[in-house]
Amino acid sequence: MSTPSDPLPPDVLNALERGNKIEAIKLLRQKTGLGLKESKDLVDAAAPQVVKTRRTLAPGEEPASGGRLWWWVALVAAGVAVYYVVRGGS
Repeated sequence: MSTPSDPLPPDVLNALERGNKIEAIKLLRQKTGLGLKESKDLVDAAAPQVVKTRRTLAPGEEPASGGRLWWWVALVAAGVAVYYVVRGGS
């Protein structure tokens, strides 16, 4: 893990995903023996990719696609039910 081309350890990536860059730097230094500046530079370089891959939701917020999907399923089910009621159920 001594070269910048090596991937970051999983626990360092987990710290970055949680938004804790300081913890990620500390973990990277412990695991690799790199200096503070080198560790910070590696974490700073990896942070945009790690943060970009996840989308955090606010407390109580639901994913937008999941809510729309259920709305469309309910709408189609209601349309089918109305069709059968109007047609006489046969």
